[in-house]
Amino acid sequence: MNGQNQASAGTTGGREATVGLDVGADGLRMVRVSRGRIHDFAFVPFEAGIQPESEGFADFLRRHAGRFCGHMRRGRLWVGCGFPSMQVRRFTVPRVPPRQLANAVYWTFRKELPFSESETIFDFMLEDEVTEDGVKKLAVTAYTVLRSEVDVYKAVFDRAGLSVDGVTIPFFALRNLFWSGWVGELDATAIIRA
Repeated sequence: MNGQNQASAGTTGGREATVGLDVGADGLRMVRVSRGRIHDFAFVPFEAGIQPESEGFADFLRRHAGRFCGHMRRGRLWVGCGFPSMQVRRFTVPRVPPRQLANAVYWTFRKELPFSESETIFDFMLEDEVTEDGVKKLAVTAYTVLRSEVDVYKAVFDRAGLSVDGVTIPFFALRNLFWSGWVGELDATAIIRA
């Protein structure tokens, strides 16, 4: 398979699936999930001279990710990648009414790490309720990334003919994996990506 490691555990049978594609330092990691089950996964190492910023990357994506996604009749494509400009912070905010929460998170983050709103994408994830000095607060993980870095990836996927439904950072993807219950405490004690 051209240096491609692939395993298959059946097809999605036409049901809506989600494909996760991780753009790593050494290649593409792809997984197709439907109804909480992994149906396919593949790793395709980058060919000589191919990196996300190289001219031939869109064609590489079209050939490999396009073929992998082609098995789906319906579905979503989510891309995970690390961005050089990414800044991740964990902090707490006071418990506020839901309509005020996004503002509280935004301004708490900006106080610690100012950024240009027009040049930066900001996102966050609520974690859980914590108690600090006897006061209940909400724990939050938030990040920023330069919009231009995301736009570069989006343009490459567009040129490859792949419609991306969302982009996530590895930190959130790993957290979702553990929160989903797919990986329990005894299933993995560490995840190392070299």
